[in-house]
Amino acid sequence: MLDPQLERHAASFGRVADAYDLGRPPYPSEALAWLTDELGVTPASTALDLGAGTGKLTAALVPLTGHVIAVEPVAEMRRVLSARRPEAEVLAGRAEAIPLADHSVDAAFVAAAFHWFDAEVALAEIHRVLRPGGGLGLLWNRPEWEGEDWYPEFTTMLDRAREEQEAPNRYIAGEWRAALDRSPAFGPVRKREFRHVHRVTRDGFLARVASWSVFAVLPGPVREELLGAVAGLLDERGISELDLRYRTDTYRVRACEQPCT
Repeated sequence: MLDPQLERHAASFGRVADAYDLGRPPYPSEALAWLTDELGVTPASTALDLGAGTGKLTAALVPLTGHVIAVEPVAEMRRVLSARRPEAEVLAGRAEAIPLADHSVDAAFVAAAFHWFDAEVALAEIHRVLRPGGGLGLLWNRPEWEGEDWYPEFTTMLDRAREEQEAPNRYIAGEWRAALDRSPAFGPVRKREFRHVHRVTRDGFLARVASWSVFAVLPGPVREELLGAVAGLLDERGISELDLRYRTDTYRVRACEQPCT
C-alpha cells in the first residue's frame, strides 16, 4: 500500500495524461533490443507493460512481441493508452495486484514507474505472473540537460517545485534498487546505459515539464505560475525547438524458479 504522499503523487498523473503523452520521450530502440535479447522475447512471446502510463513503452513493444498486455492504475492514462495504442490489451490494475493469472507472461517491463511501486510486493507479483525462465526489464529516461544555457535558471524552478512538497527524487534515492538486489525471486541485476536525443517543440517541452509529478501535484495557482515561468524562460531566449539529451538507464533481472542463492 502506498503511503498518502505517494498516492497523491501517483494520482497527479491523471491530471496530465495528455501532456504526458505529448512531452515524454520514447525509449531508444537499442535499449529495447538489448532487453528483448536478454529476456528471450520473440514474436511468439506475451509481454507485460506494467504501470504503462499512456503507452510510451507499449508502442515500442508491440512490433517486437506477439501480445502486449498494458496494465495501468490511472483511468485518464488508460484513456489515452487505449486510444493511441489499440494493438495492446489494456487492463486496469497496479503492480501490487496484477490482474493476470499465474505464469501468464513471458517477460515484464516497467518504464519510468518502478520507483513508485511497493517494490517487494510488486516483485512477488511480477514473479507470480512470469512463466518459468521469464524476466523483468526496467527503463528510465534520465535528462542530461546540463550545459544548455537555459538549464541553470530552469533548475531553480524545478527546485522550487520540489521544495513546495519536500519531494525527493525516488529514483535517485534508490530504495527500489535495494529491494531488487535483495529479492529472493530474481537473480543478479544487469545494467546498460543508452543515450539518445528527443527533439521537441516549445509546447512539447512545456508538456514534458508539466508531466513531472513534482509539478503536476502542485496546487493549481503555484503550478501555473511555475509553468508560466518556464514558458517565459524559453520565450526570452527565442527557443521554439529543443534537442533534449537523455540517458536511458536499463536494467534486467531473470526470475528464479526456486529462491535465488
